[in-house]
Amino acid sequence: MAWTVREGVRLYYERGGAPPLSAAAPLSTTAPIGAAAPVRGFPISADEAPARDRDPRAADVSDTARPRLLVISGTGGDLRVRPNVFDWPLRASFEVVTYDQRGLGRSDRPQIAYTMADYADDAAAVLDAVGWERAAVLGVSFGGMVAQELALRHPERVEQLVLSCTSSGGRGGASYPLHELAELAADERMDRMTGITDTRWVDATFTDPFREMMLAARRSAPPADDGALRQLEARRQHDTWERLSAITCPVLVCCGRYDAIAPPANSEALARQIPGARLELFEGGHLFMAQDRRAFAVMTEFLTGTGPTTGTGPTNETAGPDLAIER
Repeated sequence: MAWTVREGVRLYYERGGAPPLSAAAPLSTTAPIGAAAPVRGFPISADEAPARDRDPRAADVSDTARPRLLVISGTGGDLRVRPNVFDWPLRASFEVVTYDQRGLGRSDRPQIAYTMADYADDAAAVLDAVGWERAAVLGVSFGGMVAQELALRHPERVEQLVLSCTSSGGRGGASYPLHELAELAADERMDRMTGITDTRWVDATFTDPFREMMLAARRSAPPADDGALRQLEARRQHDTWERLSAITCPVLVCCGRYDAIAPPANSEALARQIPGARLELFEGGHLFMAQDRRAFAVMTEFLTGTGPTTGTGPTNETAGPDLAIER
């Protein structure tokens, strides 16, 4: 376990992923998702996680180490819940660092208002803690909002940027106001979340294993505490629209066709507003990274410079029910 401290707030982080190139097998984007890290159930606790190359204190062991990737999780993200980032296929290609954002997981819950600037500066502090001057950044949902702020406040730290199922706020469109669901009764909140996570799920006859996975996870999740509610309030204030043209690194914007939390129109707006950004639409909803097998392959190709420079459109292939994508 490892923590770093920024302005008195302890941030818990983990580091792991691929071995050095000299010890790694070639990447296969067609291998079964989750094959490198089998998951025995959803969710499982951190104590049940198999021992893996996830020592957060580990230093680089080779000058041929994999590319570096900072992953910023979504609303309510908690590394104690599995599957998580280290079960994603990306760990086969990258050295990955991720963390519990302030107010969540094993990070501190300061009793103050949180801002999007705080979240971005926290991300930069995690990069400092692992000694990375620069890294590729993947932000998922709320994490994509934080990643936008990170690229704007600390542009020298971001080599490439993947914005997944997220929004700019402002005139570019806001993601669904999840703070409005916080006070609803559990059953009503579950019904609302089901319909906005994937618009196809409102049809009870539509079969999708990810719907049951999500419902099981939400039923077992504890009620939102003060830290989670403060995150929702910061999310509510998110607006980078007028500043997005200042982002100069390569950017890939990804979205799910049936996502009503971060609708495709919001991703289209992001891609138009960020100079040179590439847009990819996938088959799925807010969980498209698990629903469409092509998603991780496209992200990997973009981040390693081996993929096309323009979008190639959606497919119907699914990744299998082994992955959890934070909301």
